[in-house]
Amino acid sequence: MKKRMMIAATALTLVASIAAGCGSGTGKDSAGTASPAGSPKASSSAKPSGADKQITIEFWGGPQVLNVEGIKSTEYGDYEKAMIASFEEKNPGIKVKYKLIGAAEIEQAITVALTGNNQPDVILDALGKRLIKYVNSGKVEDISDFYDPSKFNKSMIDAVTINGKIYGVPLWDHPEIVFLNKTIFKNKGLENLIPASRDWTIDQMRDVLKQVSGGGVYGTAFYALNEQGDEMMQQRFYNMGGKMWNDEQTEIVMDKYPEAAEWIQTMIDMMKEGSAAPGAATTQAVDALEMFKQGKLAMLPWGTGMYGAIAAGKKDGSIKADIELYGIKPPHKAGAELRLTNVGAAGISVFKQTDKDKREAVKKFVQFMTTPASIKAMAKAGGYLPAHNEAAYEPDDADLRVIMKEIANIPMASLGYKSKAYAGVRPLWFPELQAAFAGGKTPKQAVADFTQKANNMIAQVNKN
Repeated sequence: MKKRMMIAATALTLVASIAAGCGSGTGKDSAGTASPAGSPKASSSAKPSGADKQITIEFWGGPQVLNVEGIKSTEYGDYEKAMIASFEEKNPGIKVKYKLIGAAEIEQAITVALTGNNQPDVILDALGKRLIKYVNSGKVEDISDFYDPSKFNKSMIDAVTINGKIYGVPLWDHPEIVFLNKTIFKNKGLENLIPASRDWTIDQMRDVLKQVSGGGVYGTAFYALNEQGDEMMQQRFYNMGGKMWNDEQTEIVMDKYPEAAEWIQTMIDMMKEGSAAPGAATTQAVDALEMFKQGKLAMLPWGTGMYGAIAAGKKDGSIKADIELYGIKPPHKAGAELRLTNVGAAGISVFKQTDKDKREAVKKFVQFMTTPASIKAMAKAGGYLPAHNEAAYEPDDADLRVIMKEIANIPMASLGYKSKAYAGVRPLWFPELQAAFAGGKTPKQAVADFTQKANNMIAQVNKN
């Protein structure tokens, strides 16, 4: 089963029809306030149905978007706060308490909250990876009645649909490509090595990264401290021709592909030769990103949101290095089928509501946050693929426009996001990878041990 990336409406060519009211005016007006097209009709009254009843909604979210058009949003959470203020003004009977949680902490925060039955009412999160955990907890709400899924990208609706029930409103997807910092190549007189085709084989990549490394700069960096950003590490060996999960997402099959061990050995060799930064066993994804932002890495796999993040960092002064992004397709083994990885659909989910009036208030708030104009504004700010068919946009960044067209028809790898055992399997990989990087296991043994442990986990989960 190959999932092909589907871009909302005319976004395959990235030619947008601008939704009315978006990107201009104040924060109250630019995001729009009407219910999404085709959504259930909201109550005409601003107050919930219980007379004079004051309702408080707990809303959590990770760092998502900056510099949204029409809204002062130089810090993460600013856009959400502006939308909440507008919503509360129009709905005086409802108060929304917002909590911003760091990207590295949000999964643990939700896990602890679910364990203690202290989960929020609403969460804006990377649902692709974590939704199955929420569903398994039995504490997430079926919100099929909140909106019309036919107005949304089908593959993103599939990502939030489990056993026929819809457990979220998708906002955008975040495909992962590979970024070069053209400035490093120019400064070293190696600009001719940048691929005009935006395509490299693994061997071509290694040769170029050897040449560009030195003088405090590495070609790239690997990381294995924890599972955060794991799909970008998986991208590397999927494009060697291997797989971690089978297409049905029912079994780990890594040991059936010698390419997996081959790629681990390649990473070890690149660190030894100096074309990759040392210390991958104790490096995490955000460390590699910081090195890239500091101009210390020539290449890094990351989501398309990198364009917005770098632009925001230059604007607020947090990025001092001279960075000129150039997106390319993931380097691949000659003859291997090229595949993309992704963080999975970001979106809004609702945890179980037992009070009818509060559920209606939550529904109203979610509808307010997920109008086509709001989805478009957020997706454009982040450089993401919008989920709503009426939220297509023309990216401001010329390089983003080009690479989106280049990757439009590349299939997505099957990363196990919909497996009941995904949350349990995910943290099993990196201890094995650390052992291989540290020399405690051969790459082949690390792959074999992970495969066995992971499939044991899957069998155990399936019994329950």
